[in-house]
Amino acid sequence: MSDVLHKSWQSFLAIFIGWIACNVSNWIYNIPRYIENPYSVYTFTDAILPGFLYTGIVIFPVWLLIFLPTHFLVPDSSSLRRPVTAALCGGLVGFLVMHVFLVIFALIASNQFVPVGLLWQPLHQAEAFPFLIGATVTGLTAALALSLFASEGKTV
Repeated sequence: MSDVLHKSWQSFLAIFIGWIACNVSNWIYNIPRYIENPYSVYTFTDAILPGFLYTGIVIFPVWLLIFLPTHFLVPDSSSLRRPVTAALCGGLVGFLVMHVFLVIFALIASNQFVPVGLLWQPLHQAEAFPFLIGATVTGLTAALALSLFASEGKTV
């Protein structure tokens, strides 16, 4: 039981680090918008708390449904646990999960059947870019942190 709690804690801490990285990347992405229009309705400080809440609401279920089970299912000796491989796989999975979420959201919002072009539509919309980047950064950072925790044998 101790190993389960230890792995769960490592996984939670890694996704927490990924969550922080996601929010930092969103702030960096939005800095030019705030500099360009400092008198907009949504100021930089007004976006911090909602950004943290939104990303937390999205990331927590992803941690429970994807990240935590993967941590238990992938053997510790697997080549997927190497830091570079883990980071690349985590970034790719983060990107794909957000892309699928955006496609589903577009389908629900359009209330229509899917034309073939819609499957790639979120990739071409400027509004989807920060979500895709944030998810990629979260997956990359969390997977990298988790692999580094395991490789150093840290008791976190």
